[in-house]
Amino acid sequence: MSLVGTRLAKYELTAEIGHGGMSVVYRAHDTQLKRDVAIKVMHTFLAEQPEARERFHREAVAVARLRHPNIIEIFDYSGEKASTSYIVMELVTGSALADVVRDRPLSCPEAALLLARPIADALDAAHKGGVVHRDLKPENILLGRTGELKLTDFGIARILDNQAMTMTGTLLGSPAYMAPEYIEGYATDERADIFSFGAMLYYLVVGRLPFEAPSPHALLKRIAAGEYPLPQQNNPRTHAGLSRILVRCLKRLPEQRYANAGELRDAIDAQLRALGLDWEVELPKLLAEPRDYCEQLEERVTTRYVELGKETLARGQHGVAMEHFDRVLASKPHDAEVRKLLRRLGRRVSLLKAARAGAVATLVAMLLAGVAYGAMSWKTEQEEPRRVGETRESTSESRAPIAESQDPSPDARLPIADPAITDNRNQDATARDTATSAISDRTQPAKATPTKQPPVASPANPPDDPKLPRDPPADPVPVKPTPMRPVRFNAVNVVTAYVDDGAEPVVRDRIGPFTLDLTHGTHRLRFTNPLAYESEMNVSVDDVNPAQLVVVRLQPLPAKLFVDKAPDGATVEVAGRTWLVNAQTRNEPIFVPLPLGAGSQSLEVVVRRGDLEWRKVVDFKPGQERRLDVKLDQL
Repeated sequence: MSLVGTRLAKYELTAEIGHGGMSVVYRAHDTQLKRDVAIKVMHTFLAEQPEARERFHREAVAVARLRHPNIIEIFDYSGEKASTSYIVMELVTGSALADVVRDRPLSCPEAALLLARPIADALDAAHKGGVVHRDLKPENILLGRTGELKLTDFGIARILDNQAMTMTGTLLGSPAYMAPEYIEGYATDERADIFSFGAMLYYLVVGRLPFEAPSPHALLKRIAAGEYPLPQQNNPRTHAGLSRILVRCLKRLPEQRYANAGELRDAIDAQLRALGLDWEVELPKLLAEPRDYCEQLEERVTTRYVELGKETLARGQHGVAMEHFDRVLASKPHDAEVRKLLRRLGRRVSLLKAARAGAVATLVAMLLAGVAYGAMSWKTEQEEPRRVGETRESTSESRAPIAESQDPSPDARLPIADPAITDNRNQDATARDTATSAISDRTQPAKATPTKQPPVASPANPPDDPKLPRDPPADPVPVKPTPMRPVRFNAVNVVTAYVDDGAEPVVRDRIGPFTLDLTHGTHRLRFTNPLAYESEMNVSVDDVNPAQLVVVRLQPLPAKLFVDKAPDGATVEVAGRTWLVNAQTRNEPIFVPLPLGAGSQSLEVVVRRGDLEWRKVVDFKPGQERRLDVKLDQL
């Protein structure tokens, strides 16, 4: 029932401007202060529930104490005992961010950083104030006509204190932006907002959500598994630095995300600073004319990425330079300057690899030459003593002059800009000639002057001709066995183990203690179980540190509970958590968390509405569904 045309205390409600799962938002006029405000009025059926009223009260108290230019300001509150619960807020006369990007998608991904930066700062302020938003999405960010962004709708916010909220609202938010731990019913903190921020920023950068599926159940499953395409796959213009921010925000495990919103904001600032963009100056321009501004910004950032590529290339940071050049070519695939720089970079990298390989080959040749020389000298001194007055040929006399390599390719004759590469090539050529000459001298008979040149191998004179001199066989270089060490594991659950991205498991369906022989170094191990979340860990193996027992614990998948025929406004309590049943959540599963090592668990399910309640003890197993048929007459 609409309240337009009615009055709440001193506020005249003039128009409905939005609605959600907990409340309806109206435009109203403050008759005493003579100003327009926004009033959020709680739904009547929720106002009858003490838990919902408590949540509404906490939102008013929590947000009212937050002071930040990008957080909606609270002016008034009805109070806990009022017949109609409402919150009076500042009125932002603009549109939601979702409406802006839906009508005019951002053509320049870097523009998304300008929009996201003040929101990250607002989240940092909220988290420091003890408030987790838990429903961050473009629909809850308002854009004012004067260019300001406001984070609003803390309707399912959780207060970071020691008072437990009875209704956690696991599925009251927007599933597409929910963090995995939020969906699964585990404890959440401010890092859940960072995940939602990453999903929102992904949408702004790519133009589509990271997690998409044909049904809500499939969507929640995909989020819980962390399955989404990398942003470059959906938008090749995404710079690698921006992609790293998105990927870190969307990590499935909270501890792998940014530790707090302040750290996330600093990462955004670093990207903008590198591009020479001041978000406070640029953001109003973007909001005023998004399409024209994005076209201009695209030209500016591609020019800047060329400059950054040159700078990093000069410092020898080839990988970073490639990231900048890739971003330019995604926008301008035929850019002649960048393509020329990439060709030069490719040649430089190839030469550097060749120089390093040549240095290794030279060192091996010199070592082998030393071994051969020692053997020949010992044999000559033992079998053929030197005659008086007889001398060996000088190495310098028998060495052939060093000739420069002739490459028919014009590009190959270009001077090498990197002096390190030039020095390596000169040193390698000299070393190779010296080693070759030394081997040649030591394999010839000792004579004062050369009398006859040895025959040269040719089709008419094959290499196995007995007249050709032969080098003495080199001593075989012993191949050292790869050092390995046993590492002990103890699996709490049944696990299948994979090492270093191997396709075949090294252990299958094992529980309890087992041992793996691993080579020295760091290995990435992956443990799976169809009824638990996959787990990964790094294990370092060496001869210095003693082997440690590695305990493997896999978190069981939550069970899924469906409560059929429960009326709107009923609450479902299980495993110490409460879910609200309404039209939006009725057909969605309730994810029941199970403890580690539990094959199954018996839990009491309580369905309440007002003073009526329905109870039943239910056995839950990891990943399995349970359906309860709650009769209306039982409530």
